[in-house]
Amino acid sequence: MFGDPEGMVREWGNSVDAQVRRATELNEQIEASRASADSPKGEVRVTVDSTGSLAELDLRDPAMRLDRRALAQLIMETSRKAQGLMAQQVARLAQEKLGADSAAADFISSTYAEKFPMPPDEDEPVRTPR
Repeated sequence: MFGDPEGMVREWGNSVDAQVRRATELNEQIEASRASADSPKGEVRVTVDSTGSLAELDLRDPAMRLDRRALAQLIMETSRKAQGLMAQQVARLAQEKLGADSAAADFISSTYAEKFPMPPDEDEPVRTPR
C-alpha cells in the first residue's frame, strides 16, 4: 500500500535539505547585494545595501553648486530610488532562487517592495490617492 516508506522519508529529507540550501544561498546573495542610483542630472550617486541603508555617497562637482537644502533633498530622492532598485533586485534574486511561482519569493518580494517602493519617475506627475 505505501511502497517504500524509508525511501519516501529519504526523498522528503533530500527535498528539505535542498530548500534549506536554496534559502541559505538566497540570504547570502541578498546580504551581499547593493543597488546604486544617480540623480537625474548626475550630481549625486547613492548606493544602498540590502537593508536600504546608505553604503556609499558620491557628490560630483555639480552637486557643490547646489544650496544645502536642494542637495539634501536630491540625496534623499536619489536614496529612495536606490532603495526601490534594491527591492527590485531582491525580488529578482528570490524568483531566480526559489522559483517565480514560489509563495516565499512572493512574500520576500512584496515585503521589500512595501518597505522600499520605487519613487515615481521624475518625468511622471506625482499621483496622490483620493
